[in-house]
Order: sequence, then structure tokens, then C-alpha cells
Amino acid sequence: MKPRFITVLTIVLMTALSSQAFAYFTTNDLIAVVYNQTNEEAIDLGSITNVNIDTLASPLTLAAAGSINLAGLQATSYSQLQIGLFAFSGMGTLQEYFATTQTTAPALNSKLILSFSSAFTNVTGYYSGLGTSSIEYGAPTNRNSYFKQMDGNGNSPGFYAGLNTAASSTGESSLAALDTGGSVAMYLYHFNVASAAPGANTPYYSILQINSDGSIVAEAAPATTPIPASILLFGSGLFGLLGIRRKITLPTI
Repeated sequence: MKPRFITVLTIVLMTALSSQAFAYFTTNDLIAVVYNQTNEEAIDLGSITNVNIDTLASPLTLAAAGSINLAGLQATSYSQLQIGLFAFSGMGTLQEYFATTQTTAPALNSKLILSFSSAFTNVTGYYSGLGTSSIEYGAPTNRNSYFKQMDGNGNSPGFYAGLNTAASSTGESSLAALDTGGSVAMYLYHFNVASAAPGANTPYYSILQINSDGSIVAEAAPATTPIPASILLFGSGLFGLLGIRRKITLPTI
């Protein structure tokens, strides 16, 4: 009996560890939700720490080509779809993240941090309960959908349960540009409780590119172009000549 008990216990532990290792839609995960009036697609893009622009040396694919699926959303074109992106660290540290179309940080309604955290918990709980995949499809009519929780039943799209005080048109983006082979850039902002926590060289935490092949990529920080040494020498020489000229005085007649 003892060896059999140990075997059963081992199987139970391995199953628990396996399910935990592949858990999706949890705190600290960056979530993208693509939706229309009849369907939602939630995509778990992995740990929020992976997309920090300060540590990205090259673009990082978060969702492979085909991840945003028109057929799965029962849509005929990308112009019918909106996208929102958000993350939350949990009640212990209260780090909030959401994306906008703007390159400047939006103002935050600190009184609604708990509303945001509750909405995050409800949305991720809904999608984690639908299956074990990093991509799940749900219904906007469900009381725990993104549409209901983050968008206030469609009355405040892009406000992320009231946390974002900027214009609603900037908190989400239409995917219409993807129909013509274009892409959509979203800027992910990080807030430490109620204060903005910008990157080292940018006001945003990450640049997220949504591409026409249905992929989502975290972009690396734009490379800074060094000033050539020849231009620096030319500049220093020019200033030197100007200095010499100022010292020259014409003789008095």
C-alpha cells in the first residue's frame, strides 16, 4: 500500500506543478483583449517584466502571427475590432499597467485603483476558467468580460474601469490599419500605485506593435545615433576660429 500511495501522491504533485507552470491569465501577466460587439479574444502575452523597454535589446514577439484571429472573432475585417492591453501586479504591490495610443503618460484616477484591480481579477478569472490556453474566446455579454468590466458595459471604452482619465479614444485602438497591411502602435504605461513610473529614457514602459499578420511585438527602445567625431572636431574648430576673431581688433585711425 505504501509504494502505491507514494506513486499516487507523486502523480498528484506533478499534475499540480504542471498546471501551475502553464497557468495563464494571472497577476503580473500582460493581457490583450481584442473585441467587437459579439465576441472577445483574450491573449495572455506573458510576464509584464518581459516587455520592459529598458531591458529589451531587440524586438520580442509576444503573440505569434495569426494570434489575432478574424475567424475566431467572427469578423470579416480588422476595422470591426478594438484592442486594449493591461496588467496588474496584485494587491501586495499595486503596480498598474495599461496601454494608450499616446506617447505621453495619461493622468490617473487614484480613487479607482481598487476598481481596476477588481476588474482585472474578474476578467482574468473569466478567461482562465474557459480553458488552459494562452488564447481564449469569450462573450462581451458575460458579466466578467473585458467589455463589461474594463469598458463599463461599453459606456467608457479605454478607461480601464475608470483608472485612465484621458480621452476614451486614446485608451484603446481600432485595428483598421491592419486591413491595408499597416500596424498599430500602443504605448504601455506603468503606474506605481498612483504615480507614473516611466522608463529610463521614455515616459512609457513599453511600445507594443500590433501587426497585420495578427502578431503582437514588444519593440526595443529606438537606437540613439551617435554624433560623428568629424562633426565634433569641425564644431570645436569653428568655435576656436570665432574665439580668435573676437580677439582681433582693428587699428584705430
